[in-house]
Amino acid sequence: MSISQNSFRNGTSLNQTRARTSSHGIDWMIIGRENFTYSEIEINEQALTNIILPSHNHTPIQIGTGQSLADFAKTNTWRIADQSMPCPCLRRIRRPLSYFDDQGSGKGFLHGIFMFVADEPGLALLDQHGISGRDILYTGSFHQFAAYAIWVHVNGFVPIRLYHASRAGLQ
Repeated sequence: MSISQNSFRNGTSLNQTRARTSSHGIDWMIIGRENFTYSEIEINEQALTNIILPSHNHTPIQIGTGQSLADFAKTNTWRIADQSMPCPCLRRIRRPLSYFDDQGSGKGFLHGIFMFVADEPGLALLDQHGISGRDILYTGSFHQFAAYAIWVHVNGFVPIRLYHASRAGLQ
């Protein structure tokens, strides 16, 4: 797998649930998982192809588990751009998309707001258990990764810094 590790942040034995809205209006939640650690990583173009989205069934976006970011962007970019579609799901994609637009590509990378991937479905969203593969990266959220997929589709690839969750001691 092609990810580069920048620094370790330890999240061992996080057993609480916290929800928060960032200054950019992006909702995120940490759900407690036993004995895991997370590291800040930078996703390069090769690793990007290994990220799969969980299923999502909010009108107008309905996808099954396992869709790649590129496939999602090819079929949904127009929906996000169409401002006449004001549904809550699309707003939850447009907010982080705006955040990525504000960052631009001047730093050489984008920074996610507590976005994370895991190589084990049990550390990510729960509906990804049916998909497995050697280098698959499971997402910890849908809307932020959908926004990043759209941003890359429109602007070209720029690496993103986010977190990688793994079982404690297996790094």
